[in-house]
Amino acid sequence: MIEAICGCGWKWARAESATNASIQCPGCGKTLSLACAETLPGGAGAGDFDAILEIISGPQRVGERIFLGGVVEIAIGKLEGSHILLPGEMVSRRHCRLTRGDFGPSKWSIADNKSTNGLFVGGRQIEFKELVDGDLITVGEYELKYQHVVDDLASLADAPPETAAPISRPGGVLKVTAIRDAKPPKVVPGTGIPCPSCSNELPAKAKICVSCGIRIDSGRPLLLSAGPDEDVVYGTAETMIQWVSWIIPITLLPMPLASEAFGRHKPWAIRGIAIATVVASLIFLIASIASRDSGNTPGEQFMLWPPGSGVRAKLDRLRPSEIRDAVDDLDDEDRAKFDAAKKRLEHQFTAVQLDRRALEEIIGPNENEEFHPYQLLTHAFLHDNSSILGCVLHLGGNLLFMLVFGSRVNALLGNIATLTIYPVLAVGAAAVNLWLGDPSGPMLGASGAIMGLAGMYLILFPVHRVYCGMWLRIWQYFRTWLFMKVFVVRGFWVLLIYAGYDALIVWLGMKSGTAHWAHLGGFFIGACIAIGLLLSRLFNCGGGDLLSVSLGKYAWGIIGRPAQWNKSVAAT
Repeated sequence: MIEAICGCGWKWARAESATNASIQCPGCGKTLSLACAETLPGGAGAGDFDAILEIISGPQRVGERIFLGGVVEIAIGKLEGSHILLPGEMVSRRHCRLTRGDFGPSKWSIADNKSTNGLFVGGRQIEFKELVDGDLITVGEYELKYQHVVDDLASLADAPPETAAPISRPGGVLKVTAIRDAKPPKVVPGTGIPCPSCSNELPAKAKICVSCGIRIDSGRPLLLSAGPDEDVVYGTAETMIQWVSWIIPITLLPMPLASEAFGRHKPWAIRGIAIATVVASLIFLIASIASRDSGNTPGEQFMLWPPGSGVRAKLDRLRPSEIRDAVDDLDDEDRAKFDAAKKRLEHQFTAVQLDRRALEEIIGPNENEEFHPYQLLTHAFLHDNSSILGCVLHLGGNLLFMLVFGSRVNALLGNIATLTIYPVLAVGAAAVNLWLGDPSGPMLGASGAIMGLAGMYLILFPVHRVYCGMWLRIWQYFRTWLFMKVFVVRGFWVLLIYAGYDALIVWLGMKSGTAHWAHLGGFFIGACIAIGLLLSRLFNCGGGDLLSVSLGKYAWGIIGRPAQWNKSVAAT
């Protein structure tokens, strides 16, 4: 039989086959449960469950005491079937694990499973630690306390009086049981070390300052992040890839699906921009399909046409011999109009320009294909109008990047700042493409502005996690196989891969039908804007920005101390 003793002194017993059962203690009303990763043979549970994890705080199961036993690792996480199930947004599916090291009294250690938000013991982030009485363990939103059960009266000599509780047993024998409640050591003034950020005195062996969220030695931050539920991300990604892989059978670059960052605002601005982009692109597509036979598409004047793309500019680039060839190709009706126009204009232009201007009147100016300054912005709300599939792929890919990276930037900066910065990114990316690129035709699409948001994400959240997917679908006759992988990488890797791809295409001089200079220009402008925001000290990145991560305490002179940010956050 498994025998366990509650902190109030009530003793209870269960068969080894009921290791996952739980009951309510009649003495104190708390829930008592057993955690064991194996099926114990009869008699093996006696004296085994002498260590406890008590849930001190969290969204669920608060106050529950979980007795640990067995020799197989105990899994902790929010994945259904975990030996200790802790549902929560900040808890990973397989967050951490407990490993037994010894018996009588038992010794347990805890190890992180590369969780999203990390594992903390005593306020210090760890990868592995042997637990001792009184250790406070932080798993996502949960705080758990590790303790040992004491079933020996002599061991209570040093225990606080309030932890001891007498109970009556059959035969009138009185026995005392307790939970050894190890209190954290008090910090004696003058014996600790000062925090380099807030100057508060810390224990002599402290590694971090919890209030500032930094490591004492380097000043580098403990990463603060808010992200999506892992189960939702993986489930949605696998479903999406199942469908998208029929249209796009292979991905050569990691496809970002979701991201983490630090921010307190709802990203309404990016959502509104995304909706406006979808509506404008669909109207443009429908108008293009409806007017395809006429050859004059409504809305073309909102695409970005390079300067010199109008009819007059094109005629001015033709040589005199090419002008004569164009006149010779006119039919009888247009030739008569040409001669009449030439006679009417003969006193207004020189002989060299006369044929050009007369031919211009015959062809007719097309204002839709001329450059206008407003096109530097309006082009970002239009997408491929050649076909429905082309529009879906172009628009869908851009919106995915906009929501993955732009929403996180929006959550940090707020909606007004985002609505101000987005047009700057769109105009800047377009201007760079007109200046350095080779625009032989009109440009449209939000990718330049979105790469600007990505450049801001690189500076503000370089080491936050980005969920990516890659896949390959293979066909053989009437059979098909899909190989896919959803994985997590640091944000800077994803963004540098895409920026490096654009730079490689530009360097090789390849023609791909994509405005790579707009991508690079937007990315550079976004990064510069983000650096300016960091230097302005107007926004708190939670310590995850590029300067704090790379320079640690040496960045404080540039962007301020973490303690100053904490005060500013508290004031709001």
